[in-house]
Amino acid sequence: MARRNQRSVPPPELDSGDIQELDRADIEKILRAADPLAGVGGRTTLVKILRGSKAQKIQPYLDNPAHGALADHSEPAVLQMVHWCIEHGYLQIIRVDGFPLLGFTDRGLAIEVFTLAAEQIGKLDRHELEFFVNSVDLPHPVLFAIFDMVEAAGPERYHKALQVWQAGATKKMNQRIREIFSNWERGVPVRKRVFERALLDENVSKNKAQATLYQCKKSIFVGHVEDLPDQWAGRQDVDLAHYLAKQGRTVFITRDRPFHNALLDNQIPSIYLDSENSTLTLDPLPGIKPRGILAKGKIQESAPVTTDDSEGPPLQLFVPATARGQKKWRIKRRRVRNYFGGVERMKEIRITVSGRRGSREGEYLVGIRLRIESTAGIKALDAVEAYYQIVGSAAIALVAAVIVALRLGISGRPVRLFYDCDAIKDLPEDVLSDQVNEYWDFLKESLGGDVELSKTGGKNPHMAKLNRKLHDLATTKTNEVVPFDVAPLIQRWRDQERVDCG
Repeated sequence: MARRNQRSVPPPELDSGDIQELDRADIEKILRAADPLAGVGGRTTLVKILRGSKAQKIQPYLDNPAHGALADHSEPAVLQMVHWCIEHGYLQIIRVDGFPLLGFTDRGLAIEVFTLAAEQIGKLDRHELEFFVNSVDLPHPVLFAIFDMVEAAGPERYHKALQVWQAGATKKMNQRIREIFSNWERGVPVRKRVFERALLDENVSKNKAQATLYQCKKSIFVGHVEDLPDQWAGRQDVDLAHYLAKQGRTVFITRDRPFHNALLDNQIPSIYLDSENSTLTLDPLPGIKPRGILAKGKIQESAPVTTDDSEGPPLQLFVPATARGQKKWRIKRRRVRNYFGGVERMKEIRITVSGRRGSREGEYLVGIRLRIESTAGIKALDAVEAYYQIVGSAAIALVAAVIVALRLGISGRPVRLFYDCDAIKDLPEDVLSDQVNEYWDFLKESLGGDVELSKTGGKNPHMAKLNRKLHDLATTKTNEVVPFDVAPLIQRWRDQERVDCG
């Protein structure tokens, strides 16, 4: 298997025709044929191999298993399929001495690893001498994949073959073979070590994950690393587990100890990342037992229980503009939903809001605390504390408070909003512009439930506690207070309205 070349360049003009989606089998054939061409051959040669040409130039590739694999397609059709693979990140164009040649991407290389491993497994099944002689020269990722497949198949099929293999294996290969024998004897669940891709939990830094995977490359191979898709960010753990169970050849990397163990208990591949020590483990963490729906074997028996965010107001209208801010709120949403087992078990949202004047004219320091009551006998949760610096009217604090609830993905539940009448003397509809008031009405409507505004004084215990915190923040230097500007959010809402009407 050729190494992927990192000197990629913008590809020349590509034409994939009307191809919307390419079959996985066709992708594997194209990648298999491209393997010996990486860094030395181009698209024209690849098309000839796939169509089964026997020209002089193609003679070295006649033994390639993909030679002639697409012989029933025309040359332009095969070229379009190759272009599709380049456009979708399976192959790339690299420049060598000015010539556009083919190279593998991480995504394509990961698939090729499994294709080569499957070929070698076939040789092992047939006890071909070639396999036992040449296996020491196989790339590490392919060897890892073979060992994973052998271990998963069980001793009945491969015990004798492994004994033969062990005789001519290297020291590290022998170590892995002994481990397989030991796991078979003890009945240890198979922990795969080779994956096409890794999906990152929201609490995992991509740079940190990639650096740690590189350090552990002799024991774990991951083709490419991706962030969790946006539509799954902030979802309850059980919903996420259902999604991961359907991904195949994918491992989840997390720093959430109970969730890591829960996934492994339910036969879903997971890697726990210890970012402090820069270590990874595929094994369960001792002393941590997931409960409820996440308990052993129960994920597969259950159905997703949360409501999709698409059924409520679109979250993109309320989330912060920065990637860091969006990630922060995704983690908060998931924590809240995990605690209650879904939005359906939330009874009432109680928001406490207060503020104090800042050091400049028209500037306010605002504090917001959000508490959620349950319908299922679960203890109430203090879900969010947020502290903002706003400019203009103190009434904007109430707008910010409703946005906090919407950023948690909460809608359709009664909301009681308590505000300190000594600090916030006017309601938005009394003092804010018509444009902000229209937005205020939109926010209340987006919550989808009854919104009750209640005045309260600073002597209220919850309000007094919030005011003490505001006093501390005003007298100390801290990064806990962040600026809040409602104007960009209003503009985002206006833009969305124009799209909806357009």
